[in-house]
Amino acid sequence: MTPIIALGMFVFYVTGTELARAADGEWDVALGAQQSIYTDGSASEWSFGGKVAHKEVPVYLWAGYEAPTVKILGQPMGDTDLFSVGLGATRELSEGLSVFVEAGYTFTDLSLNENVVDEVTYTWLVSRHGAEGNRNVPVPCAYNPGCYEYSYTVDDGLTARIGAEWALSEHISVTGAYKWTYLDQEMFIKKINLEEGAGYWREDETLNLSAFEVGFWYRF
Repeated sequence: MTPIIALGMFVFYVTGTELARAADGEWDVALGAQQSIYTDGSASEWSFGGKVAHKEVPVYLWAGYEAPTVKILGQPMGDTDLFSVGLGATRELSEGLSVFVEAGYTFTDLSLNENVVDEVTYTWLVSRHGAEGNRNVPVPCAYNPGCYEYSYTVDDGLTARIGAEWALSEHISVTGAYKWTYLDQEMFIKKINLEEGAGYWREDETLNLSAFEVGFWYRF
C-alpha cells in the first residue's frame, strides 16, 4: 500500500468516525473487509473499504482499497494498488436484508516488475504481430536488457458494484457483491531513440479486474 493510499484511508476513517460522533446519530459510518475473487484468473485478495452516509441523504460516500495481481501470460507485471471512491445507494427489501448499487472511479498505482515486463511485452507483441515470421520485429534483439525500450501502463477508470447486505446484529453485517472494473492498458516495444515516423509495435487492451466479493462490515 502506498503512503498516499494509506493516508487517504486513514483520513477517511478518522473523519467519518468523528462526524458520526459529532452528529449524535445523524451519520452512519461502516468499515469492512472483503475477499475479492477476480474473474480474470488473478489470485483472490483481501480488499478494504469504508462508507459514510447521512440519514437524510439518499446516497452515501464509499471508498475502497485493493491490491490485485495483474498477470499477462501467467506472469505478474508488478505490484498494483487500487484506490476507489464513489457514491452508492441502498434499498431495504425486508428487515435485515437490503440491496445496494455503487459507482465510482478507480485510481491505479502500478510498480512494475521490470524483468517480467521486458520479457512479457516482447513475447506478447511478437507472437501477435509477427504473423508467423512474415513481418520484421522492430527491435534488433530479444530478451536483452538495454537493447530496446518497452512499456506497460494501466490507466485509471470507472468501477461499479451491485450486491446485497444481511445484518447479523446492530453493528455486524455480511455482504455479497459483484464489481465491474475494466481499465485501459497499453504496452509497446521499440528501438532505443526511435526516429520520428519510424514504426514500433504496441497494443491497447482492456484489463479486467472485475470480481465477486464477500465481505464483513462493522457499523459504528
